[in-house]
Amino acid sequence: MLITILTILFLSGGASTGWLYDFGDMKKQVKTVVADDERKDAALALVKELKARAKAERKSVKSMSKQLENAIAIADGDDSQLLYLGDQFLDNTRTYYVDVLDLRFELKQIITREEWTAAYAE
Repeated sequence: MLITILTILFLSGGASTGWLYDFGDMKKQVKTVVADDERKDAALALVKELKARAKAERKSVKSMSKQLENAIAIADGDDSQLLYLGDQFLDNTRTYYVDVLDLRFELKQIITREEWTAAYAE
């Protein structure tokens, strides 16, 4: 059980995950660097989808964290509910990570290498 809880804590903020949640400037960057209107519109649609997916994930994490808190508070030696919630949380997190990576790869196929570098070079 301890391993599950530590894994949940690690995945929910123990590592740098900004690239998975912070899409605030993407819209502005795409509008600035992509000249072709058709590609710009396609890229902006993906950015919108990324932002919506991140918002839904934050809501899900908040809900699952509350469920986990409640389960910990009432646990009386039976870890089955905690393990179930931990597994569910990890599955949802894994699915989110895959979705975000897929969307970013789609975005990278729409935007040229030069535009990508201009938009995301730091």
